[in-house]
Amino acid sequence: MDTKHEDPNDARLYNELFDDFLEISPNALEFRDYKALVIPNLLNPLEAEWLAESFGIGKKIDVLITDGNKKRIGYQTRISKRDVFIQTIFENPIYNLLVGKFDMGFFFKPDSNRFTIIFGKESFVRDSWRGTVDTARILYFDYWADDYGIDSAEYKDLLRVWKKYEPYFPKS
Repeated sequence: MDTKHEDPNDARLYNELFDDFLEISPNALEFRDYKALVIPNLLNPLEAEWLAESFGIGKKIDVLITDGNKKRIGYQTRISKRDVFIQTIFENPIYNLLVGKFDMGFFFKPDSNRFTIIFGKESFVRDSWRGTVDTARILYFDYWADDYGIDSAEYKDLLRVWKKYEPYFPKS
């Protein structure tokens, strides 16, 4: 049986999740007692498979697509497998993308496509990312952010994002 879904077109519900940078608001994480984890780049097929399994194959999820002007398109889709996430990401490369359910969690891809944030109930975050926080850190910095060079604007922004969400990482 599917759980109740919020209307993905109801701006009031989803506006609370975003801050002024159109990133996930730490206040919303705090208010909902959510955990979060930042992973580099876009979801790869293995990460998308973990995410699909975390939501549950056959379950409905909400998809919200927004641009910098906060225009949005919301709809629901049923998870068939990991390809739902890969396809949704690649069909919307220049938009912010939020996919999930309030009673479990979400994944968020900003329009910059430089990182993904998985957030929600701690069990959801742990099921969606099956590595440790330390492994996420190694991948984020050693295999991603460091490629930009530590003096670059890109590196500094990726470091800002990591530090912003670090207080909400699941405890190892």
